[in-house]
Amino acid sequence: MNPSEESKGQKRKRVQSPLRGGAKSIGLGVLLLLILFLVASFGGTDDAAIGEGGSSDNPNSGLGYESVSMKKASEMMAALDEEAGGNGKGSAYILLDVRTQEEYDEGHIPGAVLLPNETIGTEPLEEAVTDVLPDQSQKIFIYCRSGNRSKQAATKLANNGYTNIIECGGIRDWSGEIEK
Repeated sequence: MNPSEESKGQKRKRVQSPLRGGAKSIGLGVLLLLILFLVASFGGTDDAAIGEGGSSDNPNSGLGYESVSMKKASEMMAALDEEAGGNGKGSAYILLDVRTQEEYDEGHIPGAVLLPNETIGTEPLEEAVTDVLPDQSQKIFIYCRSGNRSKQAATKLANNGYTNIIECGGIRDWSGEIEK
């Protein structure tokens, strides 16, 4: 039926869309709930990690270690060296390289000790780990090549009782000298 027939006195019955009214409202409600769920799950912040500035200073605080940039780690180590008398040997901390022996031999940050991530088991810690890291409260700066293995190692050490871990990413972000 076309509009000209309607105007001649014939009325056309309108069919209501199934998406009108209640069904459409339910669909929008489900969509809103889904969006709220996603924002709450992925867009929120951990209240324990919120500093005075109102931003998350440590997104890994729930993981048992602190994650900082290599630049920040370098500044922290320099400050600790100065507090310890400026000897530069890192007596106030351990700098831990968790790459492979081959990667370490190709070049590492001066003063770093090698403990490959693969040698850090879960529980109980092997003797090799406790020989390198005897004090579980010692400040430990951990790095690898890009940051993935250092996060894995930091998590494993935190799970085994180490309490002063600073994960600082990868050597590729290191701007200082490299020792071979």
